[in-house]
Amino acid sequence: MFKTSPFMKRTLIFIGIPILVSIAVAIKYVYGSLKVESVYVVKKGLQGLDKIVQVTRDDKGALFIKGETDKDVYFALGFAHAQDRMWQLELQRRIAKGTLSEIFGRESLNRDIWMRTLGLAEAAKSAWTAISPQTKSALTAYTNGINAWLESNPALSPEFMLLENKPEPWTELDSLSWMKVFSLNLAANMWNELANMAAGQSLTQEQAADILKTYPETGPVTIPNTTANQLPQPDKNKRLEKAQHIVAQLFKIKQSMEKELAIGGKYVGSNAWVVSGKLTDNGQPILANDPHMGIQIPALFYFASLKGDKLDVSGMTLVGLPVVIFGRNKDITWGGTNMFADTQDLYFEQTNGENAAEYRVGDQWEKFDTHKEIIHVKAPFPQFLRPKLKPVEIQVRKTHNGPVVSDASGMFDQPISLKWTALEDNDTTLEGFYRLGYATDWNSFKAAMKYHVAPALNMLYADTNNNIGFLGIGKIPVRSLGEGQFPTVAWNGLNKWTGYIPFDQWPYSYNPDQGYLVSANNKNVNSDYPYFISHDWAPSTRAERIEQLLTAPDAVLNIEYMKKIQADTFDISATKLHKTLSAYKPQDERQTEAINLIKVWNLDMAIDQSAASIFYVWTRHLRTHLFSDELTSSWNQKSQVIIFDNFIAEVSYDQINKVLTDTTPNWCDDVNTDITESCETVLSNSLNDALNELDRFGGSDMDDWQWGGLHIAVYRHTPFSGQNLLDKMFERRIANGGSPNTVNSASAYYNKTEGYEQGSGATFRQIVQMNKKKTRHLYMNSTGQSGHFLSPYYDNMIEPFQNVHYFEAGELKPGTTTDTYKLKPE
Repeated sequence: MFKTSPFMKRTLIFIGIPILVSIAVAIKYVYGSLKVESVYVVKKGLQGLDKIVQVTRDDKGALFIKGETDKDVYFALGFAHAQDRMWQLELQRRIAKGTLSEIFGRESLNRDIWMRTLGLAEAAKSAWTAISPQTKSALTAYTNGINAWLESNPALSPEFMLLENKPEPWTELDSLSWMKVFSLNLAANMWNELANMAAGQSLTQEQAADILKTYPETGPVTIPNTTANQLPQPDKNKRLEKAQHIVAQLFKIKQSMEKELAIGGKYVGSNAWVVSGKLTDNGQPILANDPHMGIQIPALFYFASLKGDKLDVSGMTLVGLPVVIFGRNKDITWGGTNMFADTQDLYFEQTNGENAAEYRVGDQWEKFDTHKEIIHVKAPFPQFLRPKLKPVEIQVRKTHNGPVVSDASGMFDQPISLKWTALEDNDTTLEGFYRLGYATDWNSFKAAMKYHVAPALNMLYADTNNNIGFLGIGKIPVRSLGEGQFPTVAWNGLNKWTGYIPFDQWPYSYNPDQGYLVSANNKNVNSDYPYFISHDWAPSTRAERIEQLLTAPDAVLNIEYMKKIQADTFDISATKLHKTLSAYKPQDERQTEAINLIKVWNLDMAIDQSAASIFYVWTRHLRTHLFSDELTSSWNQKSQVIIFDNFIAEVSYDQINKVLTDTTPNWCDDVNTDITESCETVLSNSLNDALNELDRFGGSDMDDWQWGGLHIAVYRHTPFSGQNLLDKMFERRIANGGSPNTVNSASAYYNKTEGYEQGSGATFRQIVQMNKKKTRHLYMNSTGQSGHFLSPYYDNMIEPFQNVHYFEAGELKPGTTTDTYKLKPE
């Protein structure tokens, strides 16, 4: 054939063969990047490895490290993190430093500007000087472990090849910067302040009392239509318009950080509870914990068991840090939840009309602390055919309060600054977690946690002597005036921070009479507590449900029962609204069928529940029908979509029910028309919208509207979830149950083409029963240990995690290991 077709011959030689060779090389490279040597020789120049360390992975991919010194163990952990998750480390380093645009291009520019504006990497420098020599030694050993793997000349994971990127050496400051990103992940106060300010421009005082999340039920109604009066004078209306634009642009960044990088989110929280042995079936205390954050692949956390000369700890590490964040040692166990403490405040700054480089402090003018940042941006694909993009230069400003975050919106003449505990000097948070690994009892546990700064957490505790406890940790500001619900003016000095809640006044409970402690982001102190903590508590229903199950008459409190609690998908937050919706009189046959399903529904948001789908979708449309007009009446359309969609989504079921059943309704009328609507009309219209949506996704048969068919957990990969074909290789999806307020928590975004995509929920689960002879430690990561999409440990935990199954951590058993190697000093 080639004799008669020279064209085909040339095509094969010059095109076909090179393509085949490239494919073969790529396949060899990709599979080569999974290779594990039996011995890795570490160069002398990398301090941190003194003697041979054994690194083993069991048949589930869990990591076990044994060394003669703790320093060697920290080194080996860094080596293993790099081996399994180097792309994740590189991504995290770039997120913290604001250099994603160098590899992703212009689509990441706003996120980089935001991170440069916050200045987390810069703030990490003072954290380094604040930690002890021992913690520095551990962090340096860990850092050297990462770099030792890089220097072993490994084949990198496919992300590096596809993006033509080579990782830079890791540094101690990269770890400390990631600790601050972890704090950012759990900090939502500034967004609540902005949303409250926006709502305050559209709501009456009565309406605000109905739905403002931050408003305490028993407190007076003091909604900031006053916020507008606090804006700098003169030309208040013009400045208000600018403030609205700033808020809209900042919410765009917020949305991008949540969806693209899994940082932040409206239901970032956690569950944790601890039960004394006096209530368990075998007399031993049990602690259970499942943190809720943005879900992703690879997972945020990584299971490790670390044993050195003094260190003997196991649990969940954060990739990028040398410590177990939540877990146990041989004496104590600990878990945590987000406190939702108000640790961020926004301030309107006033610039000098005669010198824009100055801002007002009292009766004086001070210069902004200003510097330039250069952001390099990768040209679009194919890069070799595109001209090189000019670097983007931005100006970053700071006041004595903190960074001017409004600059990230592109609006510079109405500066808004952010004061946040994580940006304060001398952050010793890593010191606290380092010392926690060595704590032996309640007193040493508290002594370790005294160093914790941010994020503010609720820590649950148990030990082998059958003690249990709770300690609220982190710096929480004391304000001279106000409670941080709204942005305020900075120059008058009335709303300044005067200090922090003293350590000896941190909330705590030790061996309470009831024999158990529960934390699910609910309010953690009584009204007689002398300091203000927050108005941003999560709804109390997850905590109520956990307590309800722990105190049930037939409850046998053991490990198996704790598994059932973590698996629970009953949404008791829907109790009142379910009753109201069940009483609705349907208008046609299709509505009648739906209402009949709602009436017999038992509030279970399980995968196989059709009524759960109807309820969830109906309430989403009900929120829109009730609140959209009023909340957007004084804001422009662009701002409305970005800000109020977030705000409306957080209105609770009880708040909706109050609006529907209030004898003096404030919401059902359409403020944009002359039409007077009743709540009955709103219920009917929203139900029809919901049924039409469910028809489109599930067909006409309501029996096919099962919640798991509509509600999908999406473990996004950065950046390939957004790329056709590559998303099929790197991303993972699975049907899931639950809702934001179930113990088995799941928070979803509505996607017009895909349905309800769960973006946040439990990121790992663990149950620990302490015992002097043999502690039991059960765990499950959300996806897997490996970050390599071809590894058997990339997604091997997704299905067990969905089914709330567990692996048992402990000593390695014969025949259960897969990879074992030694790190050996040169």
